[in-house]
Amino acid sequence: MLRRLADDLDAGHADGDTAGDRHADLAESVSVEDRLFETLETTTRRATVDGRRLLLTDTVGLVADLPHDLVRSFSATLDEIAASDVVLAVLDASADEGCLRRRVETTIDVLAGDASGPVIPVVNKVDRLDEDARSTAMAAVEDVLADSDVEGREPVPVSSLHGDGIEDLRAAVLEALPAATASLTVPNAGETQSFLSWLHERVDAEVTYGAETVAIEVSGRPSVVSEAERRAAALRGE
Repeated sequence: MLRRLADDLDAGHADGDTAGDRHADLAESVSVEDRLFETLETTTRRATVDGRRLLLTDTVGLVADLPHDLVRSFSATLDEIAASDVVLAVLDASADEGCLRRRVETTIDVLAGDASGPVIPVVNKVDRLDEDARSTAMAAVEDVLADSDVEGREPVPVSSLHGDGIEDLRAAVLEALPAATASLTVPNAGETQSFLSWLHERVDAEVTYGAETVAIEVSGRPSVVSEAERRAAALRGE
């Protein structure tokens, strides 16, 4: 999924196509194996959705009843979830209905305490299902999500193997992203560079330099945009 969505890894799978050959060196940095905890460490890549620049982070899967001595190993995953504007909960649609429901419930239980942004269930591997099985899987995910306290969005059926539904997923992400905006003006001084670095790590920022001032158009999570306005005012001495 990360390879499908990220800018530098949009190469699909290693099937001999031109894109796969062209990006082989980058794709190797994000391994794909049918193995438990293959992605124990988080991996972050840049992604662009309809011109909006994002950071896309792949994390380890969520586990039910995790032993206390392993919780620390998952702290990076939970930190990333808490800091994310949108969470993509990737689910295996080819699992039987009971197993799929349990996995959704486990995911929701964990996200309920950590996700601050909306959650988009990504129902993956739909290429393995016929139309009836796909409908059953989607209904099971929607049913569990409806009974939860998590801010969930409509599930998106995809196939990361073939790329089906990836454009629909990009559209769902774009719609779920925070839309707060602000126009800021700060002095063109040394302190401003530190402020701009802070901004670029947290929001989309379009910067225009003038002789004495710097004009900035920002968009992002409302709480971050509000903090950016406060910091800009402090730079202006207000």
